[in-house]
Amino acid sequence: MKILFTILCWLLATTSFSQFDFNENCREAYGAVIRLELDRGRDILETERVENPSNRIPLLIDNYIDFLRVFISGDEELFHRLEPRRAGRISRIRKSREDSPYYLCSLAMINLQWAFTRVKFGEYLRAAVEINRAYKYLEENKQRYPDFIPNDLGLGVLHVMIGSIPKQYKWVARLFSMEGSVKKGMHEIGGFVKKAENSAWAFQQAEGMFFLAFIQMNFSSFPEQPLPLAAKYDSLSRHNPLLAYAYGRYLMNRGENDKALRVFRGRPQDDGHYPLFYVDYLTGICLLNKLDPDCRPCIYRFVANFPGRNYIRSAWQKLAWSYLLEGDTLSYHHTMEKVRHYGDDWMESDQIALQEAVEGKPPNVELLKARLLFDGGYYDDALDVLERKDIRLCGKADTVAFYYRLGRIYHRQGKKPESIRYYQRTIDSGQGLDAYFAGNAALNLARIYETSGDTARALYYYDACLSMDFRDYEAAVKQKAMAGKSRIKP
Repeated sequence: MKILFTILCWLLATTSFSQFDFNENCREAYGAVIRLELDRGRDILETERVENPSNRIPLLIDNYIDFLRVFISGDEELFHRLEPRRAGRISRIRKSREDSPYYLCSLAMINLQWAFTRVKFGEYLRAAVEINRAYKYLEENKQRYPDFIPNDLGLGVLHVMIGSIPKQYKWVARLFSMEGSVKKGMHEIGGFVKKAENSAWAFQQAEGMFFLAFIQMNFSSFPEQPLPLAAKYDSLSRHNPLLAYAYGRYLMNRGENDKALRVFRGRPQDDGHYPLFYVDYLTGICLLNKLDPDCRPCIYRFVANFPGRNYIRSAWQKLAWSYLLEGDTLSYHHTMEKVRHYGDDWMESDQIALQEAVEGKPPNVELLKARLLFDGGYYDDALDVLERKDIRLCGKADTVAFYYRLGRIYHRQGKKPESIRYYQRTIDSGQGLDAYFAGNAALNLARIYETSGDTARALYYYDACLSMDFRDYEAAVKQKAMAGKSRIKP
């Protein structure tokens, strides 16, 4: 009897383990998927299903493949075609034994991934429900398995999201009893990246590095600070298009335009990798920041191949700007007509492009040059443009833009008194305009004071930013202001 009982216990333990076995096949498939080698990942999973038909980990990786295809392509038809698979995967996982840290973790990640895609297509209520589920699953898993470090990656992403919710939507987090802060989330993700190295979860490190770079550039008080493991980003991005995208965007945010261009161009682009056409758009932007007309083939490749509708209007606008910089106003207006007829206006950059097309008024060319050069990190060249005696400013909007651009340049050059002076001029003269200049000037003043430890002034300017009414980039600017307040008063 004792022998039979021992055999039964062994069989139950073996079944539980095999149901969530992140074995060599699954680790190899997961790594391939993160590198966007989606077909190769599927092939490995098929081998795993034959060898271990009871293993549930392939369901999680299958979901990751569907998520990446939908999220990267922005293809709404593909979203509606693949979304029904979600319920079947969750049902099969729920029928598994629960005594594995991957049980709740898998349920959480499937919910979180589909929540991200729902936000992309405007299904906000269902996204909120799935985010809440993911949050509860991971919090419970953290209590059950405190040493299971993949919890930290999922919770870190969720805590950043919750901590940066705009003020008017905070009720959603309170309704679901969710708590989080940007500071806490970044700490968790950074901790995961460090712990994963040389551990059983090393195969997930690249995923953590992707989120770390993405959150650093969007939510950090100091987006220009160096990333940990910078050398590893350089090496991995040559083999991982997803990491090349995140790292290149981070470099663009730091004003390292030439380095970002090298990262984008050095990414894998063969047929074995799922196409990331958005990086063609970003490559074109890098070239436009150099005032280089060679930006056009890259941006045209994006609009010709991208199956989604986001950033299409913005892409046509950037093409129009490239003609305007050469003095070709006829081609500028002809290209801006495309903005009116192609793409959606869900993204703020697309909304602004459409507004420019509707108004039919080209931007001030000299201010445009200064803006692009600044975005590329060519601060001395941008300043030279603004300091020319023949620069012409037409009306209040141009004057405010002039003050704002000087403030931004001096800020990046480390000239704190000058940047503060011009940011304040921007705020004083720019409130009431649709443009984002006054709001972003307040945001940057808050960051200056936060960096220097003056939390009272930092909070004052974060609140000033949040109280302003403006149209352009309002959601993005105010989300960063909310993240700033969350860092100071978590």
